[in-house]
Amino acid sequence: MIIQIENKSYKLISTNDESIRLEHKNSDLPIIYAAATLPLDEVVLFVKQYSKKNKLKPKVDSFSLEFFTINLFDKSFSVKPLSDGHSKPYLKNNIIYYSKPALLFKSHEKLTKFIVEYVFEQTILNLCAKWEEKLQILVEEVNFKKLKTNYFIIENNKIVFNRNNEKFNLRINEYLLFSAVLKLLNASNQVKDGLLDEHFPDKIQIEKLLKYGC
Repeated sequence: MIIQIENKSYKLISTNDESIRLEHKNSDLPIIYAAATLPLDEVVLFVKQYSKKNKLKPKVDSFSLEFFTINLFDKSFSVKPLSDGHSKPYLKNNIIYYSKPALLFKSHEKLTKFIVEYVFEQTILNLCAKWEEKLQILVEEVNFKKLKTNYFIIENNKIVFNRNNEKFNLRINEYLLFSAVLKLLNASNQVKDGLLDEHFPDKIQIEKLLKYGC
C-alpha cells in the first residue's frame, strides 16, 4: 500500500510487531513497517513527529519507533516510551510519553492499566487546580476510586472522583469535576447555578450525554 505523508510517498507494510519502523534504503520509496491494528492516522502522526524532530540523514538506513495505544477520555492515544530518564507518564500533543526505566512491569497489561490511571488522575488534578484558582477555593483532597452509581461523592469536604469517568471525554470530566468543586464552594445555590451556566453553556448537551450516552 502506498501512502502520502507531507507530499512524500511511502510504502506501508503491515506487521505483527508493536512498533513502527521506517526503512529508507531506497530513497525514492521509503518503507514503513507498522502493526496491522494501528490506525493510519497514527502511523502518519508518528512519522511526522519523528521527521520534525530528527532530520533523516541518507547514511542512516532505518529507525524504529516503539509504541502502543490506550483508550482514555473516549479516544485513542498513542503511547511513546522514552529509553532513558525517570519521567512518569505525561500527555503532550495528543501523545502519552513515559520513561521505560521508571516503569518496570511484568506484563504489558499492568503497564497499560497504570498509564491509563496515572494520566487520568493527573489530568483531573490539573483541572481541579485550574478551577481552584478561578473560583478562589482550596480543595483539601481529591481521591479516586470506582463508584457504583455516582460520578463523584463528597466525603469530609474531600472529593472522591469515580475512576469509571475515564470513559467519558475530557469536556464531560471537566464538567463533573467542576460540579464537585461547586459542592465545596461557600455560596448560594443561585450563585453556583450562575457559575455553571457561565462556564458550561453546553451543560444541557453534557447532561444528555451522561444520561443517554448519545
